[in-house]
Amino acid sequence: MIEKIFYDEIIKECSSKTLVIGDFKPTIFFGVKILEDEIDTTKKDEINPKPILYIKNKKHFFKALEEYISLAIEFYYDGIVSHDNVKSLMVYVFSNATWDDLNNPVKFLELRKSFLTNSINPSNVKRSVIGYDGTIIIDKLSPILEAPYSFKVVIQDGEHKYEFPNIIYGIDNGSVYVYAMQNKFLHNNSLKKKINRLLFRINEGFIDDSISDVFNSKDVSMSFVASLIIFIDYLKKINISKIVVPVNLPIRYNSHYESYNRRINYYSKKYTDDEFVAYKAELEKKNKAYDDNVIMKLIRTFNRISVQGDVLKINNYPFTCGSELSLSINYDGNFYNQFCNELFNGFSKSK
Repeated sequence: MIEKIFYDEIIKECSSKTLVIGDFKPTIFFGVKILEDEIDTTKKDEINPKPILYIKNKKHFFKALEEYISLAIEFYYDGIVSHDNVKSLMVYVFSNATWDDLNNPVKFLELRKSFLTNSINPSNVKRSVIGYDGTIIIDKLSPILEAPYSFKVVIQDGEHKYEFPNIIYGIDNGSVYVYAMQNKFLHNNSLKKKINRLLFRINEGFIDDSISDVFNSKDVSMSFVASLIIFIDYLKKINISKIVVPVNLPIRYNSHYESYNRRINYYSKKYTDDEFVAYKAELEKKNKAYDDNVIMKLIRTFNRISVQGDVLKINNYPFTCGSELSLSINYDGNFYNQFCNELFNGFSKSK
């Protein structure tokens, strides 16, 4: 079933932008090269090349793919095997591949299998967060997202709640792979204002003499920094000492822009000229924020934490060498800022 769907549907549809899964038309597209079959859908893409899934050993590839699908069916779909469930899992997993992963798909599938077998029971953990009652919430996510789990921190003050940015991640053999941070839109309330004022204390004593725009440590949100520090404290609690941040997810990024183009084409026919100009301007603004938040802001946030103490050490930057930011956690480290240390040592102080 898996090979048949891959050959008869995935190769053709993902290379021609005609992917269909049930009633949906996901914007997930890539070319495929299979050396043994002399299949190369990229020959038609000289003008607009797509990311390429490069299969060097068909036997090893389909063995790894079948093992991944078997685990993912149980994990995401409660063991319900259907054509659409199998097909969706195939395209969703490759939408989270880096350029290096696409060149080494067997290794990539082994990693994704490990995410599912290193199971984390969804749970709520209580701990103090900057003087408030906080809850760490570990959730299992949909297969359409970048990784199987999310970490979020929610604090409560009476009837008001504040939620820090969510962290999407998976775990493999003592390393955590962080794929994204998402900021939930929150209506203004008295608690949000109090938290925002408190979070400015992260800047106390901070000095950054970097002249790089790419890794500008000042250009980050304090809520992202706080959420990540609490997450690192949680990782320390569960004995995770390495962090990997995969970047350059070309299929996922292209999917976002294909969705953008579809919406532009659709609403150009539905709106008046003035309505369409306003809609397009707003969509372009969101796209710019997407570029910044998804592609670079996560890297800058990790970089900010690494220069604000000796808790994190950056071992490898992306772009210059591979597709990953690699870091180590120093369990005995501290931040130069007492407020950051309070965030970092919250589990040890909680009851």
